[in-house]
Amino acid sequence: MKNFTILFVLFAMIAIPVFAQDADTLVIDPNNYVNLQIMADTLADGSQAHDVYKLERSTFYAFDGTMTVDFKCEIVGPFVEYMVQDNGDDFPPVLVNTPDESSGAGRRFFTVIEGGELILKNFIMSGMVSTGQIGGTMIRSTYGIRFVMDNIAFSDYDRIFQNDSENIEVSITNCVFQNAGSADYSLFDGMTTRFNTSGGDVVIENNTIINNGRLLCNAGPFPKMKSVITHNSIINNTKNAMELRQYECVCANNFWVNWEFMGYGPNQLRTDDWYQMNFTTYNWLYEVSDMLDSVSTYFAYNGFYTEEAINEWFENRAATAPLDSIHQSGLFPVTTDTFVVADADYKIGPNYMDFNPGFTVPPTDVADLIAFLEAYWGDQPVDVPTYDVPALVTFGGDGMPVCNWPIEYDLTYANTTWQTGGTDGLPLGDLNWWPDKKADWVANREQYVAAMRDSVDNAKLIYTGDGNLPLITPASTDINDDTKAPAAFKLGQNYPNPFNPTTSINYSLNKADHVSLVVYNTIGQKVRTLVDAKQAAGVHSVNWTGVDEAGTAMAGGVYFYRLTVGNQTECKKMVFIK
Repeated sequence: MKNFTILFVLFAMIAIPVFAQDADTLVIDPNNYVNLQIMADTLADGSQAHDVYKLERSTFYAFDGTMTVDFKCEIVGPFVEYMVQDNGDDFPPVLVNTPDESSGAGRRFFTVIEGGELILKNFIMSGMVSTGQIGGTMIRSTYGIRFVMDNIAFSDYDRIFQNDSENIEVSITNCVFQNAGSADYSLFDGMTTRFNTSGGDVVIENNTIINNGRLLCNAGPFPKMKSVITHNSIINNTKNAMELRQYECVCANNFWVNWEFMGYGPNQLRTDDWYQMNFTTYNWLYEVSDMLDSVSTYFAYNGFYTEEAINEWFENRAATAPLDSIHQSGLFPVTTDTFVVADADYKIGPNYMDFNPGFTVPPTDVADLIAFLEAYWGDQPVDVPTYDVPALVTFGGDGMPVCNWPIEYDLTYANTTWQTGGTDGLPLGDLNWWPDKKADWVANREQYVAAMRDSVDNAKLIYTGDGNLPLITPASTDINDDTKAPAAFKLGQNYPNPFNPTTSINYSLNKADHVSLVVYNTIGQKVRTLVDAKQAAGVHSVNWTGVDEAGTAMAGGVYFYRLTVGNQTECKKMVFIK
């Protein structure tokens, strides 16, 4: 535990001038409220003097309420390592807020209004304030145009980001979110994101989310929203975890452990609440039957596991409450056929079920979850049993914050099926726990995401409405799905074709292997070796610029390119025009 003294100014004042690091960057003074300094950093014409506001490690920074953003605002701490790999003796910068004067609860940090862009990177944010209470929505966009959160560790919150902006660009990557939704018995606590209005391009990728209510909560069918939700680790969801109502959604390579562990049944608080119904779907509340031709979804290669102690608890409960259960409808509702059969672009592919990941250091003790279930389904005592992981920020008797760093759990896991279970051959879940695999993802992300999008059109192993979902289980792990594991490789046609002077050649591998990609002329002479190396499974791309090994430009005409993987070969023709 690290405790560093900070002077929290308790009254509004003009920001203390500090020296800028460069023309675009202002170093924030920890002895004055962050929002006051940024709002005072203006030029005579009212525009911001700086675009970037810098924070220092091992330092606490405070807000005295909500900051309104109608400009481009980037708040950034120094990048060392992604949060789950940051094990230094010091700790990342920490942002906290001050309590509401009347209620003592936490307050919102940011409201992004028309024209606003908010970019947050490389620090800790806590929704808890010195009274021990947490706030509601920490960040809200009403008419913002862009929101980016990268490498942030957020602890103790109700909602992180709520969107009411049409077409906003949202990117939430490499973050840690912990402790939401377990402060009381509500079914509605703990949302990482809440979209009340259709976003634009949305990316939720490589995040660790522990003790949350729902990952992505949408309030309506959004015909403009396109999302990529991949490689997230989600543990201990209390309720409905996903609502796929986007115009286009790719959701793959994630895992949920103890998903919807609060269960369902007539003895719950709200038996008429549709949020108790299904894990993820276009549910009945919002009709999409008239727009199925424009709805595109690929949901596959995600892992689902519930600890046996939780399953046993519900099995024992069935003796006296037979209608109470933990997974009353599986992954999808009985109305799934309506969407999958009617819409050729709605694909539910194979998902992993019942694999125990075998975490290196689990974040929570299952006994704490059982104690919560006993209370929730029982007398519901005022003192709610907690299954929270240690808060990243607490407050001492003097009201000063303390940072509890580094993160104590370790979500690497022993299960070998999950370790190569993604559509990309990488581990399921947040790849920040696997730094070498994360490097592969970063280098090939564009191709990996393109391959997942391609699965909307070309997936072979999908749910077809016959009542049986294609599940990968410990008893049957060999699934022949051409979209995940081609027989050996797949060679694409170069593009553009004809070309001048550059063309791209794409190919995919089902496993790591030595690859040779060579260009030949029409009489079989080797012109250029493009690839001669061992490569990882996944989608790859290489360019040819129309030159030979010596860099000499070739004449226009017909050429051939041949891909060899192991003892298998495929060849295609291309045309170079000059």
